[in-house]
Amino acid sequence: MESKLVIQLALSAGAVLSGMALSLIFRKAVRASGDLKGIGAARQKVLQRGLKYLTSVMVVIVLTLIWGIDFASLWVISASLIGFMGVALFATWSFISNIFAAFVLFFSSPYGMGDRVSFKDNGILHEGVIDEMTLFYVYIRDSESSRVCIPNSAILQKAVRILDSAGGEQS
Repeated sequence: MESKLVIQLALSAGAVLSGMALSLIFRKAVRASGDLKGIGAARQKVLQRGLKYLTSVMVVIVLTLIWGIDFASLWVISASLIGFMGVALFATWSFISNIFAAFVLFFSSPYGMGDRVSFKDNGILHEGVIDEMTLFYVYIRDSESSRVCIPNSAILQKAVRILDSAGGEQS
């Protein structure tokens, strides 16, 4: 019994270390490929983060196999959680629209981090430099160094004037 535990611990350590190594390889590959193809650092970071999450999921799957977790009950629990999350997400449509808008902004790249932009939202003129773009919000630093948080769906629906582009660094 003890030898089985030692083997499982060793295999688990190997799986975690392999996952870390694979994540490092992905990060370097994205950086090299991004530099070669002229992809901005911000976009490279998003791709690296996505590959890191994918690697983490793979490691968790391998660990469940090593420790002999029953997949039948795991699938039932996972399906129940996914179903519950689907109902919860459907109930919060603005949440989904912000995520969809984030993907549109990411892949169409009309503007990026470092660009100075202006647009009107609810009659208020917002002007500043795009500080950060996340899954839900675009953060703009205004002339008073205040950080304005704009939902992605709101900024996607407005006409945005690019006053000064950061020059090639699209995110």
